[in-house]
Amino acid sequence: MLTGLAGAAVPLVLHLLARSRYRSVDWGAMMFLAGTQQRQRQSARLRQWLLLAMRMLIVALVALAMARPVLRGWWRAAAPSGHVDAVILLDTSASMVMVENGTSRMDLARRAAVSVIAQLQRGDQVAIVPMGSSREATALSSDLQQVAQDAATLTPEDGKADIAAGLAAAAEILETGNSQNREIYIISDHQAVNWDSVNDAFGAGWRRRWEDGAAPAPRILLLPMGGEDRANAGVEAFVAQGLPAVIRQPVELEIRVRNYGAEPVSDLPVTINDGAKELYRNTINLPGASATVLRTAVSFESVGCRVLTAEIKGDGMPFDDRRDLAVLVAPPVEVLVVSGDEREGLWRKESDFLQLALAPWASAGEKGPDPVKVTVISPLKWQRPDPRKYPVLILANVASVSDEQARELEQYVYSGGGLIVTAGNLVQSNNYNALLYRDGSGILPAWLWDSMSTQAMTPQRIIGIELGHPIFRFLRGRPDPVPTVNIARHLPVVLGKPEARTLMTLGNGEPLLLERTVGRGHVLLLTSSIDADWNSLPLSGFYLPLVQSMVKYLAAAQLPEMNMARGQPIVLSVDGIAEEGKPKITRPDGTEDDMEIVPSTLSGELRYEKTRQTGRYSVDLNVGGTKRQWTFVVQPATEESNLESYTDAQLQQWRKLLGFEVLDLNAESLAGAVGAERKGRELWLWLIVAALGLCGVELWFARRCSAE
Repeated sequence: MLTGLAGAAVPLVLHLLARSRYRSVDWGAMMFLAGTQQRQRQSARLRQWLLLAMRMLIVALVALAMARPVLRGWWRAAAPSGHVDAVILLDTSASMVMVENGTSRMDLARRAAVSVIAQLQRGDQVAIVPMGSSREATALSSDLQQVAQDAATLTPEDGKADIAAGLAAAAEILETGNSQNREIYIISDHQAVNWDSVNDAFGAGWRRRWEDGAAPAPRILLLPMGGEDRANAGVEAFVAQGLPAVIRQPVELEIRVRNYGAEPVSDLPVTINDGAKELYRNTINLPGASATVLRTAVSFESVGCRVLTAEIKGDGMPFDDRRDLAVLVAPPVEVLVVSGDEREGLWRKESDFLQLALAPWASAGEKGPDPVKVTVISPLKWQRPDPRKYPVLILANVASVSDEQARELEQYVYSGGGLIVTAGNLVQSNNYNALLYRDGSGILPAWLWDSMSTQAMTPQRIIGIELGHPIFRFLRGRPDPVPTVNIARHLPVVLGKPEARTLMTLGNGEPLLLERTVGRGHVLLLTSSIDADWNSLPLSGFYLPLVQSMVKYLAAAQLPEMNMARGQPIVLSVDGIAEEGKPKITRPDGTEDDMEIVPSTLSGELRYEKTRQTGRYSVDLNVGGTKRQWTFVVQPATEESNLESYTDAQLQQWRKLLGFEVLDLNAESLAGAVGAERKGRELWLWLIVAALGLCGVELWFARRCSAE
């Protein structure tokens, strides 16, 4: 802004241009004034130069004021101290509820924040950044009393305090201010996880942020709160396995309870309830720094959303003593089987074993709680697959597909449908490779060899299973999870796509089951037959849970995510929404907000981004004339349960990275630290006052000169 000083030359240039318009003309009568001419000329020139100097000085004062000069060094003794812009990073995470010596850590933190604000002076500005809270950071404000009242009302929530994120937010806030004196106060407990993101990379980026010298690096002061008590036990995780949850089918629930403290915990009660009744109860003992997993199965008698709660009793930090889980209970999964070998008169058709495994009650002609509803058609009765009606499609020994059918299959999978492709004696490999694999750009996970090359193959056994995959969760806990089955024939494949994943491997190293994710859906390729023509899978106890698990895994892609982390958006796809205006979502605090409607090719997609609050979010919609409700659960951060304190060595490392000071929480310490390095006095206001005053003097002097 100092380049504005060049504007001081404008009055001089105007003066010189004005002089050039006049010329001297000799006039005889002027000879009688010859004696006074010299004195008048000198007096007029002096007045002109004084006016010119005042006008140039006015412009220069305005330019200097806009440059915001600061009085520094020994000149500070001539003026009061400069103003301070301060940002307080206040830890409002779950660990601040801990009570030590009759006082919670949050109470100590609030008092510290108010004490810091009390030490600031009139004209200083301050902002609050709550760490671990759903509340937004405040802007810099000179109303110190109001900011202190806001700080005193902050309460702990179940988010995680991130020191690195707090410092980044503080830097952005300070950049909106104008003071050369910048200070950041970190008020937090001794919890080590708060500093996880403060590493060498963050420290280097923090230093680079202030290297250009446009603004001085802020001074950082740490005020640690509370003691180092780490005794705590909590529900670390509560999940449902093998989704989707189907009506009247068992759903496995898994609870992980962890003892974060060093001392053992005895007779800890663990319960599960659905809000109306208790579904599970157990009592456990936990050694220090250990965890245990409890499993149980429940079933539901009606379709819709259910919210279950896992809870423990008798702990000093209540936020992690319970955890909610939203479960969407669905009707039986609709599966469309396109079977290439359904000829009339056959005593065993291609789909017979599939139907027995997926819908045993219906296959036996009896009423019962089948997990799947199977519809079988031949390729001649092909219909465009719709993932909304049939979440899973099985091509069982289908000889070939047309160009149009291949495009429909791609659209089906990209839209979230699950596709299972199985081999057989009818499969034309060249057709599959040309239309479904397409040199790696199609949906098929691998390139297929000709089925004729499998005639003289040596029978193989399964030697490898990807046990970490959700499909094989039913094998967990078995001493020998690999089944003893005979694979007489299979189609060799060539893996050409890096994202194709081998889930089962044969003894010769060839894949038996592969998976590829395409768009929102998944494709599974079984290189042997789904019936007993090429293998003994359907004759083993491995077959039924395998095909049921495959179908449920693929169908789960159609379900909305009901449980998400803090900040993760809520997404819901619904057909036939009959709401007027924007649909509403009810937040955990009981307030309502609008959901965003996102256009979709298949259905109406609703989206909600503001999930900073943890807890239950509910959506009520009128769908096809029927009221339906969805409940989503935003889970709290598990890191806050670990109350382990940082070490002196860690603290010294962070001090080296950021260069902060550590303060004790007492009046004397704060009084000497807050604003201790105020650098000079800003002069812009005085310069503006001087310019205005000089304008008045210039007007008076110009009028006097004109009168003379």
